[in-house]
Amino acid sequence: MKITFASLMWGVCCLCAVTPAATAQPVLRSVNPIENAASYMPPGLPSSGVAQGSIFSVFGTGIGPAAWTEPASFPLPTTLANRATSAAVAVQVVSAAFGIFTYGASGVGQAIATDPAYAINTIIHTFHPGDVGIIWGTGLGAINASDAGVPPVGSLPGDVQVYVGNTAAQVGYHGRSGCCAGLDQIVFTVPQAVDGCYVPLSVNTAVGTSNFTAIAVSQSGQTCTDSILGNDLVAKLAAGQDVNFGYILLENDFLKFVTGSTQASNLDLATATFSHLTGGAAGLAEYGISSGYCAAVACPGFSSVVP
Repeated sequence: MKITFASLMWGVCCLCAVTPAATAQPVLRSVNPIENAASYMPPGLPSSGVAQGSIFSVFGTGIGPAAWTEPASFPLPTTLANRATSAAVAVQVVSAAFGIFTYGASGVGQAIATDPAYAINTIIHTFHPGDVGIIWGTGLGAINASDAGVPPVGSLPGDVQVYVGNTAAQVGYHGRSGCCAGLDQIVFTVPQAVDGCYVPLSVNTAVGTSNFTAIAVSQSGQTCTDSILGNDLVAKLAAGQDVNFGYILLENDFLKFVTGSTQASNLDLATATFSHLTGGAAGLAEYGISSGYCAAVACPGFSSVVP
């Protein structure tokens, strides 16, 4: 079970926490029990660790029932409902470690990025060059106030860079959302000459690079053209129709392990995916990276590059 102390769904933020079970003893998992709630970046990689003032997830068993309880208002309490105590675990706390929330809540794939009206970006609601977008994430760093209260609005100190594909984007605001504890927003402008259903999106700060996600960009219209779904199925999704889609992927992967290691691996892989998609869940149509771009993927034990 995972506890997420705040979550973002379709651009709407809600504060939530799972009620601890009255009878079960919580047991946190032995490997990476606490991670950034957006990126799930494993230890040892850039932007890993839990940043001051950030939202984090706790993984384990016996933490609570399926239903959750949530605080009704600020200030946020330090406990909720029944109390139960797990064994202590160590967690690395850092000044900043930004992670981008993703549509599938996995740390990879379609980013939770919206237009100024808070409509989420997907393959059927694309950004265009020159558009203003908002990245939703957590981990920009501490604020000059208590995180139990309503967060103050204002850009936080430090340089923030947003990369859309291979191009640095103009960045405006980078600070708390104003609605929710620990939830950060970065406002950026989509660069010119960027196009694709799955254009890599990442954020650089002084402490490292965020998780690599993707956004959909088209030169015009509301849909993009290079999804392996094909233009006919994308058009059906945009028209509000459901789509069934399946594919089988055969690939050869060459994996190069962490810098300084001589280890490498050459793998033949076969993957089959079958999906039922709706227009409201178009962000789950996550199929790789658009041609001409690369994105790094952080995995436990190694870091690979996806062409």
